[in-house]
Amino acid sequence: MSSTVQPSWSQVGQHAVFPQATRDEVARFEFLARLNVHLSQAVLPGVKLATETCVKPAFEAERGRAPAERHEVHKTMQQDLHYPLWNALRRNTMEQRQRAGRSVVFRQLAALREADLDALLTQSGFPSGAYFETTMKAKTDRRLFPAPSGSESGQEDYGCSPSWTAFGAAKP
Repeated sequence: MSSTVQPSWSQVGQHAVFPQATRDEVARFEFLARLNVHLSQAVLPGVKLATETCVKPAFEAERGRAPAERHEVHKTMQQDLHYPLWNALRRNTMEQRQRAGRSVVFRQLAALREADLDALLTQSGFPSGAYFETTMKAKTDRRLFPAPSGSESGQEDYGCSPSWTAFGAAKP
């Protein structure tokens, strides 16, 4: 295992509309980051070992050949306990990270909608001006921060789930 310590979440690059996190939210992000490091450095090598010592030999014994493509390897690995366990843990951490990020943004949604977009564009290397202030702000408001559907208690669907919302396409 590597002894390299990842930088704190609060030390990541921040831009003009970067939401402010509470201590509890930062702790949640830190925990999830450390859990991902643990999964990749401690659990994933066990999956590789199980694949090399159990799954691959069983496949070769059953079929008389090595796996021909990744799809065969994937299907065979799903039969072993190690891969589905690692896969479930990894997916769970990704989903928790997405939920945590959304909760930070939705808590500050009104302030982020009113944020100085011109400062963000300038900081990001884009030219500022009336075009960006009008056109891009309208697109940003509609696509990135759609109006909530239902009450604003923080538990409802904020309209971000359907893929058509992100691209401005009409609902099917």
